Amino acid sequence: MVSLDQNVSGSESAEFSIKGTIASTNVNEIQDDYRWMEPYLVQLSPFERQVLDLRFSNDQSHSLVDISRLTGKTRHHIQAAEGRALSKLRRDLLPVLEPC
Repeated sequence: MVSLDQNVSGSESAEFSIKGTIASTNVNEIQDDYRWMEPYLVQLSPFERQVLDLRFSNDQSHSLVDISRLTGKTRHHIQAAEGRALSKLRRDLLPVLEPC
């Protein structure tokens, strides 16, 4: 029988316990804070924001077909709105994320 507190030799003579290698289920999940993007998101049309929210929401992301059903627009219209919105964000955020 092996104890979880038993020390195990590492590759460089360092010792650690088996218990220390088991991931904790009590670790808080890291939440990304995207509030800094708000000034850029308000530049999008309400429909473009809705599409991005439905498409990339952390709660439940939807497929183009799902969004088409929810909005009553064609899948092609949804895809075009998503592309326009992402292009606008890419254009505006590139200088912020990768300054010269």
